[in-house]
Amino acid sequence: MKADRRLTAAGLVTWLASGVPAALAIADGRIAGTGAAAWAVACAAFGIGFALMCDGRMRSVRAKRALVFVQALAGLAMTAAARDGYAAATLVVVSAQLPYLFPARVAAAWVASQTIGVVVLFWWMGGRVSAFTAG
Repeated sequence: MKADRRLTAAGLVTWLASGVPAALAIADGRIAGTGAAAWAVACAAFGIGFALMCDGRMRSVRAKRALVFVQALAGLAMTAAARDGYAAATLVVVSAQLPYLFPARVAAAWVASQTIGVVVLFWWMGGRVSAFTAG
């Protein structure tokens, strides 16, 4: 994927902005221990995966797909660790990359799977009203 600078900037800003609430929660102790460590690792994994996708180097389609998969897992992990919906914005960044890597039907199924993942996370964290509101 040859990234347009504006799209790259939008993805980076989304990643950074979605991480601010969790970073502040970690700083003041509302997220601690395993949750804080999991969020930090997932946040770093997303950032590295996105940066590698957008650095302009030629990579195989298989490698690019793996990087997007890492980003999706990291976005879900950040959402679970932070226990809020801000990190789920990173899944929009993932979704924006999919049309460059997959046929439309596969990309649509991927987006549906991510959405189901968010619904399941929020159901687990706060019940069905949270799940269907966030998902």
